[in-house]
Amino acid sequence: MDRSSTVVTESKGKARLKSPWIVGTAAFFALVGMLSTVMMSDAFRWKTLSIDSEGQTRIVRSRAKTVKDVLTSEGIPYEIGDRLTPMEEEPVTDGMVIHMEKSRWHELALDGRKMNFKLTGSLSKEKLQEMGISFGKEDRLEAVAEDGVSRWRIVRVEKQSRNRTEPIPFERQELTDGTMPKGQSRVVVQGEEGLKEITEVVTLENGVEVGAERLKEEVQKPARNEVVIRGEGSDRGGSRLAMASRGRSTRLGQSGGIDDGLPQGSKIAASFTVSATAYTHTGSRTATGRWPSVGVVAVDPRVIPLGTKLFVENYGMATAADTGGAIKGNKIDVFFDTEAECIRWGRQPVTVHIVEE
Repeated sequence: MDRSSTVVTESKGKARLKSPWIVGTAAFFALVGMLSTVMMSDAFRWKTLSIDSEGQTRIVRSRAKTVKDVLTSEGIPYEIGDRLTPMEEEPVTDGMVIHMEKSRWHELALDGRKMNFKLTGSLSKEKLQEMGISFGKEDRLEAVAEDGVSRWRIVRVEKQSRNRTEPIPFERQELTDGTMPKGQSRVVVQGEEGLKEITEVVTLENGVEVGAERLKEEVQKPARNEVVIRGEGSDRGGSRLAMASRGRSTRLGQSGGIDDGLPQGSKIAASFTVSATAYTHTGSRTATGRWPSVGVVAVDPRVIPLGTKLFVENYGMATAADTGGAIKGNKIDVFFDTEAECIRWGRQPVTVHIVEE
């Protein structure tokens, strides 16, 4: 018999053979036991590692098995939302570096509601977009005053085009007249507000208008300035007529606005009442050879010589530059550019002042 394949033992004086597989099994379990002992001793031996949290680094010695156990043993709280590297169930090794970034609560106001959530690091549009929150091209994220909680709001910015009308204020201009007693005054041209249309781009933030940029303005109706004659109390022959507020005088322009026309210090030579009728383009030149325009009046040359400068109340500065077959005596025709203006004027009695420069 091969002695290498059998083992002879004696028990109570009787020989007994032991088979090879029994010996192998015993050896295996012995080896496992030795390895387990080594592993157990390694698992519970002291390890040196560092923990980086909240900008501080802490060097610790620990016999903890996992990252989570290390944090617990060191009294470092770990909550859902915190960022931890390695993961909390990772086994601890000697020389390991644990990084932990604490999350914080954020309150976000958007679209009329509020959201509360925890997040590591500072809040940004990019992080919110990762959470499924959309931003328009000009929308912005703004920080609000903090009181222990990070508060933010999303400002929705919207731009709209808008047309609106706005009145054009008229100015008040004064002429002085030495023939009128001091302290008395008379309105000779009624002031009237104009109207303009404004096209603008309106900026809305969360539905509230915060600004408007004007793109263009278009005058729908010009303002007509008010002209007042104020007495200066002089009894001398002929009065001095001058602008009291601007140092110049005015006349009505083509569109009803007042233009410069009466030089400072002009003299009123005479004043009288006439019947004034409106007329417009006929396709012909005036009696003086010029084309008619606002500020031209037709007169009876025997009463008012051609070329005379006039101030027609409710009309403005004018020049006697035309005649007419039906204009006899104290009658004049005042020129307007449109039939609508002529209809509005019609025929009315007015006071005419002969002006000498």
